[in-house]
Amino acid sequence: MNPDEFEQRLRKEAFRPIPDEWRPELLREARLEGAAAASRAPSPFHRLGEWLCDWLWPAPAAWAALAVCWVAVVILNRSALPSAVEMAEAQANARLALAYQAAVRGFNALQLDDPAPAPKPPEASPPRRPEEPNQARMHRQPTSSPYECLETVSTRQMA
Repeated sequence: MNPDEFEQRLRKEAFRPIPDEWRPELLREARLEGAAAASRAPSPFHRLGEWLCDWLWPAPAAWAALAVCWVAVVILNRSALPSAVEMAEAQANARLALAYQAAVRGFNALQLDDPAPAPKPPEASPPRRPEEPNQARMHRQPTSSPYECLETVSTRQMA
């Protein structure tokens, strides 16, 4: 039987009224059910759940995929935390680095306490008349290289 035939048969049936003796009983049951429903007001969590369902309904698969991604991120983040051995090693390396820095500061403080004597400025002498170029080359004193100067300065500081 297809739905159209069923509807046609229902239309042909005569409407029978509800018996009058059932009316007070049905109304009493409806009032009791209404009072019970009123006393069972939906909790805030229930309203929040309904609101979330309404909000998430347009794309539930997308929201579920996003939730799965966040769970995966949290799991991977927790698994990437260093172990106790790695933490102890990092703390030991940090203590070693701090001790090394303190030693370097102490060494620098020792060097700054005994500075090398500053070179004296040359005394002012009267300006000389320039010599002829050939004679100046012949009388020139050999000078030391800048590296030799640095070596003498560093040996004085180390002593």
